[in-house]
Amino acid sequence: MKIRDIVLTVIGLILISLRLIVNFGSISVDIFSDFLAFVLFAIACAPYFKEDSFFGKKTKIALFAALALNLLAVILPFLLPGSSMMSKIQYGLSAVAAIYFTYYHMLDLVRYAGVISRSAVTRSLMVTWTFYGLIAFAAYFADFSGYMVVSMVLQGLLIIYALYYSSVIYKTLKNLS
Repeated sequence: MKIRDIVLTVIGLILISLRLIVNFGSISVDIFSDFLAFVLFAIACAPYFKEDSFFGKKTKIALFAALALNLLAVILPFLLPGSSMMSKIQYGLSAVAAIYFTYYHMLDLVRYAGVISRSAVTRSLMVTWTFYGLIAFAAYFADFSGYMVVSMVLQGLLIIYALYYSSVIYKTLKNLS
C-alpha cells in the first residue's frame, strides 16, 4: 500500500471512533462524521479493489454497507425531526457500521498476509480488533441505556484504544507493502 492509502486508513479509523454531537434546534449532527471516514476508507482501498481480486472482497461489501448505513444515519434526522430516540438510532447505525467494516477489513488483511506468506505480521491483529469491537459496542450500549458517565468513560477509552489500534493497522499495512 502507498503511504497515502495507509494514512487515509488510519485517519478513517480514528474518525469512526470519535463522536462529537452538536445540536441545531431539534437536530443532532455528529461533527466527526462516520460517513466521511468511510469515504476516506473507500479512497484508500479503491486501488486495491481493482488490482487484487483476493484482497478486499468482503471489505468492499462491508464498505458499501457501512456507507449506506451512515448515509441513512445522516439523512434520518432530517426526515424525522424531533424524534427523541433519533440520536440513539444514529449512534446505533454508526456503531454497527463501524464494527462491521473494521471486522471485515481486519479479516481481509489477515487473509492477504497469509497469501503473501507474511502471516506473522497480522498475528495480534484479531485480538486487537476484538478489544476494539467490544469497547465500541459497550460504549454504544452504555449510551443507549442512559448511563452517561459510563458512556463518556467508554467513549474516552474507545478513542485511546482506537489510537492504539490505528498504530497496529499502520504497522501492519507498512509491513504488508
